[in-house]
Amino acid sequence: MSGFEVVGLILALYPVVADAVAYYRVVRSGDIIHDLVEEVRAERVIFSHSIQHLCLSQVSGTDVVGVVDPNSEIFALWQQSSFLNKLLASHAAEATTAILETLKSIHSELQQVHRELDRINPNAVDFRTRLRTSLFTLRSGQEASAMKTGLKKIHKLNKRLRRLVSSRPQHKQLPGPGTEATLCSSSCAGFATGVFRAVESHYRCSCQRNHPTKLQVPQLPLRSQDAGKGQKPMLQLLFSADDDMLEKRSTGTRGAESTSQSTLSGETSVSSLRSQGTDLEHSQADYSLSSVQSNNSLASSMTLVYNPKCYCLAVTECGKDRNDEIRDICASIRALGQASDSPSKQQTLGVLQTDSVNYELKSPRPIGDGDTRAVLSLDDLFTGDRNKLARRHRISLALSLAWGVTTLHQTPWIGPSWTWSDFSAIMDRQRGQFDEGLFITKYFSSQQNPNITETPCAEAPPSLLKIALGEPVVARLGYALIELAKGERFASLHEPSASTSTDKDLQDLLTARHLLETGVVRDEECEAYSAVVQVCLYQQIHREEGLGMKTLRSQDAWFERDLTRAIVQPLYNIYTREWGSPSPAVSAY
Repeated sequence: MSGFEVVGLILALYPVVADAVAYYRVVRSGDIIHDLVEEVRAERVIFSHSIQHLCLSQVSGTDVVGVVDPNSEIFALWQQSSFLNKLLASHAAEATTAILETLKSIHSELQQVHRELDRINPNAVDFRTRLRTSLFTLRSGQEASAMKTGLKKIHKLNKRLRRLVSSRPQHKQLPGPGTEATLCSSSCAGFATGVFRAVESHYRCSCQRNHPTKLQVPQLPLRSQDAGKGQKPMLQLLFSADDDMLEKRSTGTRGAESTSQSTLSGETSVSSLRSQGTDLEHSQADYSLSSVQSNNSLASSMTLVYNPKCYCLAVTECGKDRNDEIRDICASIRALGQASDSPSKQQTLGVLQTDSVNYELKSPRPIGDGDTRAVLSLDDLFTGDRNKLARRHRISLALSLAWGVTTLHQTPWIGPSWTWSDFSAIMDRQRGQFDEGLFITKYFSSQQNPNITETPCAEAPPSLLKIALGEPVVARLGYALIELAKGERFASLHEPSASTSTDKDLQDLLTARHLLETGVVRDEECEAYSAVVQVCLYQQIHREEGLGMKTLRSQDAWFERDLTRAIVQPLYNIYTREWGSPSPAVSAY
């Protein structure tokens, strides 16, 4: 063999040898097994989500977790044909059979993968066992291996299961006459604006920081037959009892938001399947499928960040003949924490006096600091992974957000650059429920320090978006609805093939419209949901008289009524057809 032939042979073999060495290092590092375990975890979570979604109508609260827990008494409940027939009463008989067979197939494939993973023993000492483990790992990394083939099959079966579960016969979708409540506008914009002005003028402390204050979004349902009864409006306000702690947290949040100001949230994508747990969670115990918990349970498997202790007070209009005016809200709230008696024993905190109307703050209740109830930001709840929120809860969030935007759009409480972190809820950590509806946050500076930035998102919207759409607040609602339907953060949904723009906010609008027009939103949810998103992104609705189209404008006297009819009512109908009327306490599972 000549020298040239030797050199040619070496050059030909070099890439093969290099790839083999690299692959051997990956095997030795354990990345192959780690990735396999994470893929199994993801498919198991999707499978568990589908089962729990099916069982929500019959099993509620924390019990629904037991449906997929091998140690629970109701673990095999979904395998009973009689129970499944009750759950799938709205499906055709052949659909029920197909769903049951698909569930059994996925369960069988997961059991097979479980047995394969049990053959791995990374703590083996003797040479033969370590050799068998290494050879098994080498084979498992190949695309044609039994492990990879099984995972692909499970993935296809999970997709089929989601299609079967979400399908409904056409005659079952149409409600009978008079079965759905007709919502009306809340007419609380004036009250909310008055409360805002009163709170704004009563921070008279010398604090060098903002004071986060949360206002309750009016609750659904508000039906037309319930309106106009002359009742005084009453909402709740949340005041932080530890502004220092909350300021540190909001500063960190603001730093993260500055990288994507024009999106509704961060960069997390559902396509990233790696778990973000602790090192202990990635130990050998993860290899057992029985240890992979469903991420539908907020209490058991989601890492939630609760706001510091705060006080909840009801706010309502009162007479002008009161002499217990609150001089400084900051000082009054701090005094609640220093009082010897329990704050809940106080009937009232005092009155916020304004030129026209007085507002009473009454029935103070502490939340947090060892209490079972805590305030949770929606930015922490919606992590961008649809498998961590059941569809019922995602639709409930969509309805609550739409109602909040509709009722508060013409008030100072919500701005054109609102984000997920502007909304929060009071959660009962033991029962896994939201008890008080949604709250929206506004940051107030002291009257003695008016130069402090009022809110982390006080910047005006980019001019191009304002030109493209007259109501940026409504457009952002459309972005949020797409995120909830798709299960991904909006920043991860940009596609290279879609239209592009140098303006970031306008680029988000083009991306949202691309996802709508290509049928992505409709395929993930339904036609009615897609129609709601279209209203948000194009801001055109049909006139009630059927005389053409009408543009949504906040200057219009009927703006809130139009939003209620075109956005809130369809979402309300979607929810009630599936699960009945929304209750004040919405399950977090």
